[in-house]
Amino acid sequence: MPVAAPALLILFLAASWGASPARAAPDPVSITGRLEGLGILRFEHDSPRQKPLGRLELSAQQRWTRRLSWKISAVGRIGGPPVGAQTGAFVFDRSFQNYAPSLELGEAWLAYERRVAKTFRTSVRLGTQKFRWGVLDVVSPNDQLNPREFEDPFLTDEIDRKIAVPALTLHLEARRTFADWRTSNFEISLVWQPIAVPWRFPLPGERWFAPAALAPDVVAVGAVPGTPCPCELPVTQIARNSAAPARRFDNGNAGIRIGATTADVDWHVMLYDGYDPAPAFDSDIRLDGRLDAPRIDTELRPAYFRYPTIGADFETSTAFDLVVRGEAAFKFQRPWSFEISRITDEIAGDPSAVATLLQGGTLTVPTYVLRDAVEWGLGADRYFGDTFALFELYQILLFNNDVPLLVRNVDTRLTARAETPWLDERLVTELIATWGIEAGYGLARARASYSLTDHVRLELGVLGIWGSRDSLVGQYEQNSEAFGRVSYTF
Repeated sequence: MPVAAPALLILFLAASWGASPARAAPDPVSITGRLEGLGILRFEHDSPRQKPLGRLELSAQQRWTRRLSWKISAVGRIGGPPVGAQTGAFVFDRSFQNYAPSLELGEAWLAYERRVAKTFRTSVRLGTQKFRWGVLDVVSPNDQLNPREFEDPFLTDEIDRKIAVPALTLHLEARRTFADWRTSNFEISLVWQPIAVPWRFPLPGERWFAPAALAPDVVAVGAVPGTPCPCELPVTQIARNSAAPARRFDNGNAGIRIGATTADVDWHVMLYDGYDPAPAFDSDIRLDGRLDAPRIDTELRPAYFRYPTIGADFETSTAFDLVVRGEAAFKFQRPWSFEISRITDEIAGDPSAVATLLQGGTLTVPTYVLRDAVEWGLGADRYFGDTFALFELYQILLFNNDVPLLVRNVDTRLTARAETPWLDERLVTELIATWGIEAGYGLARARASYSLTDHVRLELGVLGIWGSRDSLVGQYEQNSEAFGRVSYTF
């Protein structure tokens, strides 16, 4: 699909282009921004520290003519989880980037829109963009067009976790009604990302580095002829970047989404062919054979995998003002991770692997397996007076898997959220709770935010996490915390 995507987009662009109208005076440039500070209080003294975070987001946007508009935005940060960081700007070719203060380009695009015969509207957008495909609020299986950064995964809003990526997007809407099919509002979107941008991950020692990706401190090696073993060897671990996915014309990401409204149900079907927006790692293992102090050295390197996905979603309003939504995606041979300590344990128990290390060889071992999977979810929400309530069920079904992973072969997650305004909406309280049924983990976050003025907002909250280390969420059990945030928007 990535090879055909540019041709499809060019044809779509040619079909949508027409003579430009007389140019009107440009609208004023709209400049908006958000300045915020975040601090945390650890509940566990042994958990990694995190410095106070300062974050500034600036955005400028303008409709230049009736058909042309543009936007540019950037984010600067200082402090936060990075340890031993240096000043720098984030780039598009590395997963491990340790910058603070840092600068990051956000959305920066030029858009062209044209209406055809009063019923059709086409738009073309070129530049760095963020996308939102799918309808679920908590976990959206079809939302794959943007890689994520995992610097603070439980307090950062989803839109802020997405990395804006270079893309060409074409969108067509047909505001027509096909009475025989009870269908209206037909739309189609085509997205081509000429380069694959890696996800970003914390470094070992930082607060939100995944504990499941940590190598053990010591490995017990059994008896090996010609060596002093059985013995215990200390283990060191470093993180090192791999080369980004090749910048080739046929190696980008592409997606197509088609949707409409049928019998009051909004629906979409979609196809994605591209790189995984979530992390996977390879581990290089070698023996430092110094006679005085032998040890095992490990390197953790990002692994980038692409796969195709077929998905669909729907959303509709039902009786009693209940909004129901759902989506599903079939993912072909996606990587699924397991706890890295399993690797060193298996190597220690494998005489041939130990012999390779003793001979000076290096073992490169993946910390994942490739499996077909279905991800699906259902959600419902409604207002009870002033309280907004949401409930979502999300499940992963892995096929033909016999390896213990951070997700189970059937992995079910339940999430409930309630949000209530008080004092003429100046005070808002929110409670969100997630339960991983098979994996046995839980997460709860409660927070209250108060608007001092129309532009200044204070927030206090608490985040609780519990569960086992061999689960996606439970591995962060030591990172429960209280937090406070102040933000100024303009």
